Amino acid sequence: MSYILSAACGCNTGSRRQNNEDNFYFYGQFLPENNNGTGRILTCRSPLTDQAADFAVFDGMGGHADGQTASNLAASIFADSVRRGGTDHEQILYDAVLGMSNAVWQKASAALNNMGTTAAILRFAGNAFYLSNVGDS
Repeated sequence: MSYILSAACGCNTGSRRQNNEDNFYFYGQFLPENNNGTGRILTCRSPLTDQAADFAVFDGMGGHADGQTASNLAASIFADSVRRGGTDHEQILYDAVLGMSNAVWQKASAALNNMGTTAAILRFAGNAFYLSNVGDS
């Protein structure tokens, strides 16, 4: 049985903040640290194959210093992790989450602030999917 994956993604600054503190990973794309969102809805539609398809949402902690830095750092670390590839999908997600957590914690410690981000990750590979969640996203 074959499946078609359809997905859509978008984000914007909203009405309460001057900057967008959120980020995502959508078919290899993520936003720069300082951004006002996507400006449009991103979409994809493709057959699922053995090659992994990854999606993630990083919700920079609103009201905390540098939420946009934390969410961008997490998106960047995640992108690097999935680019390295491999077939042990659980290990890839484990390593990505650990790498994101360590990088954000080190950056927050160096800046002496409380920056943070949540993460909700979905990976499709062949006829399986893998989920990972950090925080309340």
